[in-house]
Amino acid sequence: MNSLIEIIAVLKPSECRAVEKVLRTQSQGSRRLDLFRLIAQDQLKTDTQLAQALYGKNPNSAYSHLKTRLYHNILEIIFPDNLPRVEGVAEQLRFECGRKILLAQLFIAREAHINAAQTLVECRVIALEAHLHAELLMIHDMLMQLQQFCPIMDEPPADPALMHTSVMTLSEGLAVKQATLELDQLLEQENIMPASIPAEVHRLAAHWAARPDHDDPQIAFWALRLQILSARAEQNQGLALQLGHRLESFISRVHLALPDQIMATLDIARLQFIGGQEEAARRRIQGAFDEVGSHSVFALLALEFFFLMDMYAGDHEAAAQRLEQARTHPKRQIAAFNAAKWQYYEACLAHVQCNWHHSLALIADNKELFKYKSKWLLGLKLLEIYNFLAMGKHDLVEYKMNALKQLLKRQKHYDIRRCKHICKVLASLVRATADHGSAAIPPERVTMQHWSPFNFEIIDLHKWISRQASFNPVLA
Repeated sequence: MNSLIEIIAVLKPSECRAVEKVLRTQSQGSRRLDLFRLIAQDQLKTDTQLAQALYGKNPNSAYSHLKTRLYHNILEIIFPDNLPRVEGVAEQLRFECGRKILLAQLFIAREAHINAAQTLVECRVIALEAHLHAELLMIHDMLMQLQQFCPIMDEPPADPALMHTSVMTLSEGLAVKQATLELDQLLEQENIMPASIPAEVHRLAAHWAARPDHDDPQIAFWALRLQILSARAEQNQGLALQLGHRLESFISRVHLALPDQIMATLDIARLQFIGGQEEAARRRIQGAFDEVGSHSVFALLALEFFFLMDMYAGDHEAAAQRLEQARTHPKRQIAAFNAAKWQYYEACLAHVQCNWHHSLALIADNKELFKYKSKWLLGLKLLEIYNFLAMGKHDLVEYKMNALKQLLKRQKHYDIRRCKHICKVLASLVRATADHGSAAIPPERVTMQHWSPFNFEIIDLHKWISRQASFNPVLA
């Protein structure tokens, strides 16, 4: 198939003028412009004729390169996306497949049916290699439409069995991806009990746990993430770490789209940190941060991880620097929930810096997180109590504690065990202060139970109590 000649043959006059205009503005475009005009004006139609007209000799490598450059110039003008800007093997294959589908649609619209069919056959090879099942369905559907116009081809235009396989695989992939995203959102926004996991999500997690491998890398990736999230929801830390190692091995040998690579990196770093491998987690996050660039939405996620790790490490100066970077990040306002989380983080940092009034003002202004009735609302309420207790406003502490207990009574479908334990600890502190007695600081093994800095409770309870004792003689 002489792609260059065929695509020029179906260009409209306005498109020909656009190509000429672009080529005239390029310093190296004169030869390409000459070649374009020789073909467009219907003077010469064979490679030998064109090479002789341009170089005075038969086709050679210089002529071949010239044709290739002109072909890509025309595609870039008709379909403005630029392939070299797409990073990653998976993205490049999907982009090239999509561009060939658009080219085939152009051929069909201009009734160049043979060229359309041949383009789609080439496109099918890319789609099969990259496991692009949605694109495969489009390709086969278009090939069947073309069958009435060009029934004689070198190979079957469409394979019904392959189409059926694509439909089934696409259905499997969409189901596991939807379940993963649903569970991820639940873990982000709520303190769900294992029994509260939607039945379909639970069923799919169990299904893929029994089928650890899948020929399609996309499905295998999402199935592994679903199992990790399920283990986190069930608070099975050992299984989550084991699955994290599998995910790490998986992404090292499979080409994934950049967003999937980043999310896998964040999953693994979270598990590494909770498993006591802080330096490994920091290196992994820094690598992801360097790869995506500072203005990416993924860079904002990396900043969030760094901030939380710095807070837990007690490096408040580093946390403040992360907060300042996030404050001016262009993607911070991409969703109200993201901006509200950072406002909550700022309130936590203000508290540990003894800026309690500012912390309380940020809490009162954070209307968005008050919508989430279990996870973030509890975090805001606890932080508010921490501030009032630090300020010595024991009457407000008692009032807020009673309100929090009433809220916990309504949390019938959420995991509130940790929060109830914190309430008991706070109540003992309030009683000790009121009686001018001393409060025993609970051992760390008790206060660390079910605690994770990647949750609504950013300030570790044991460290907070120890810090309270340092400036409150009643607790010493």
